[in-house]
Amino acid sequence: MTWSSHAYSSPLPDLTTSFSLTIPSSTDVWAKPPSRNAFNAPFIYQTLRLSQLTSVQITVTASWTQQYDQGGIMVVVPSKTSQPDRWVKSGVELLDGVARVGTVARDIWADWSLHPVVHGDGKTATVLFENKTGDALWVYLIGEDGKRHPLREVTWWAGLDGEQEVQVGVYGAKPSTEGKLKVEYRHLEIVKS
Repeated sequence: MTWSSHAYSSPLPDLTTSFSLTIPSSTDVWAKPPSRNAFNAPFIYQTLRLSQLTSVQITVTASWTQQYDQGGIMVVVPSKTSQPDRWVKSGVELLDGVARVGTVARDIWADWSLHPVVHGDGKTATVLFENKTGDALWVYLIGEDGKRHPLREVTWWAGLDGEQEVQVGVYGAKPSTEGKLKVEYRHLEIVKS
């Protein structure tokens, strides 16, 4: 399967092993009324039919230093109309000096939920998206012991056609205007049916 990228100009790393992405400043994936629409963060992805996607999982870490520094996995549902794309992202995000697991789902606008990082180092997380075509997209945090912690059930997912193309991969964002962010990714696994 071919990898593509959005807002990432460097050569693509080998995604079959551990890899890192250097994220420039002033980048984000976010949508908030009345008019904030940002989608300028690096995103490396594969395109497949929704019915082909079983799950995607990644372990992500970094030296998170600036407010909203983030990295993780994302699924984008490209719009077939003039409406904005829909998407779901989850990974580590720094808020008020604390690394947390942030999950954001965008249908019309984005909503955001947070969960404590359960990894012992306080800055690493393993997140999993599980596709239940015709039902929902489930987002889980995976503990070091392998235990699944449910974070979000994305219910608008049930309205998608199984033939709909989706973009599945990793992203990183640094909304701050200061410096760059190096995000490290391990064990990227996209399971297809």
